Amino acid sequence: MSLDTTTTVFAAFAFIGFVLALVPFYWHYKAANTGTCLYMFWASLGCLNAFINAVVWNGNWTDHAPVWCDISTRIIVAENSAIPASTLCITRRLYHIATNTVGSKRREAIINFSVGLGLPIFNVALTYIVQGNRYYIYEDLGCWPAIITTQPTYPLFYAWPIALGLVSAGYGVATMYTFIRHRRDIHNVGSDTAMESFRLNKSLYTRLMILCCVDVTLTLPIASYIIYASTRNAYQPWVSWGFLHADFTHIYTLTASFWRTPQVWAVVEVSRWSNTLNAFVFFALFGLAQEAHLHYSLVYKYAKRLGSSWREGSSLHLSRYALLLILAGNCH
Repeated sequence: MSLDTTTTVFAAFAFIGFVLALVPFYWHYKAANTGTCLYMFWASLGCLNAFINAVVWNGNWTDHAPVWCDISTRIIVAENSAIPASTLCITRRLYHIATNTVGSKRREAIINFSVGLGLPIFNVALTYIVQGNRYYIYEDLGCWPAIITTQPTYPLFYAWPIALGLVSAGYGVATMYTFIRHRRDIHNVGSDTAMESFRLNKSLYTRLMILCCVDVTLTLPIASYIIYASTRNAYQPWVSWGFLHADFTHIYTLTASFWRTPQVWAVVEVSRWSNTLNAFVFFALFGLAQEAHLHYSLVYKYAKRLGSSWREGSSLHLSRYALLLILAGNCH
């Protein structure tokens, strides 16, 4: 078995992205930022899924784990709309902050979970209609959804990231227009309004806007290119449900020399690297910010004290600092 260098490099970046995307999760969870939490969840899950596939199928195309491939391909399908849906949740919240129409935390959480979690799951269910086989296995790539490009594939699969991206762009433009129009009010508004929250957390909201702009800017051209490339590569007219699913249980395994044509290779690489890029962009904006440094310093301080207690061999000290860690977590 000969390992592919490109796949090895990708696996390393995917694993790093999996870890980095989860670093800011705790303090965003404590702040009830469900949109950003969903974004981190999907970005990290996508990186982990790609990492496992790249490691297991680097240099081979054997069907090692059928159950895993069933799960993995559904994660890949969910990612098609998961990041755009999470971005929509973030831009929607920023818009409500700008217009001072923020609802209750419970209501916002229900809406965000319905959009950021419910829509990707619904996307997975719909995609079964145009899924010709259980899955494919590509050498060096791993499990891949067996989605047939036919007429229903466009509204059921390809259109989701574009539609969500356009809605997010609409919210983003409206948010920026509102903030600019009321920039003077931000400094004069009372403390009981949502705009005061923006004034106090201007850096956070600015970074959220940057994240949304980057995602929308990447989502629309990437999704459009994938539609274009898929239509050129393997378009098949819709015949019937029975015709499309006639050979559903068969597993196709493809060697690297077979599937790495310029068109297919470009679609696959753009698809799997985009999620890793999302994880790195998120960490750059939120894992290196000022509030992140405060949390890192707290973790370092308590870890240092815990290490001193461990060296002293005192179970009493260990219990005391374990309690301090719990209390510290509840205070932030």
